[in-house]
Amino acid sequence: MRIGIDIDDTVTNSSDTFIKYAIQYNKEKNIKHEIDSTTLDTKKSFGWEKENVEEFLNKYLEELLRNVDAKKESIKIINQLKQEGNEIYFITARSEREIKGEMFKLTEEWLKNNNYQYDLLEIDSHEKEKSCKKYGIDIFIDDSYKNCTRIKKELNIPTLLYATRYNNTVSKDLIRVNNWFEIYDFIKKERKK
Repeated sequence: MRIGIDIDDTVTNSSDTFIKYAIQYNKEKNIKHEIDSTTLDTKKSFGWEKENVEEFLNKYLEELLRNVDAKKESIKIINQLKQEGNEIYFITARSEREIKGEMFKLTEEWLKNNNYQYDLLEIDSHEKEKSCKKYGIDIFIDDSYKNCTRIKKELNIPTLLYATRYNNTVSKDLIRVNNWFEIYDFIKKERKK
């Protein structure tokens, strides 16, 4: 089976790390705003204007992505899936332009440092349904409701929406998973079909 997997907030705890750095940035800039962790909208979440977002990303994004924690069970489960003969494709919207042409290298190093076993890493995938089609993905896992909905609609493959605090109010028309053990159980059942 070919398994497509998003990275941020699917195998990492990116939003938690982002919030930690955002609190630090707001203190530095004296931005008085109650943090709202239920949305990805930086104006609502942190009180930021466009220039704050750009400044924050320029100052902190590389450090944030180097230091983000892996969802520990994701390492174990993904490596187990790989050892069982599945192909693992990390497909992310992370973009080279975000870190001066170093995003692929940074992400590859992070995956290696966290001992992930995989077949392919694709960055700059902003239309993940196209990447899934190109690689013949059988199951896709992402925290983005939009990505999962498009992939399910266009490719009619199982898409698993990794539950987060900012996607828990979206429609329940997708298969929601809360952890990597649930993902493993789902994939195991799919393989038996």
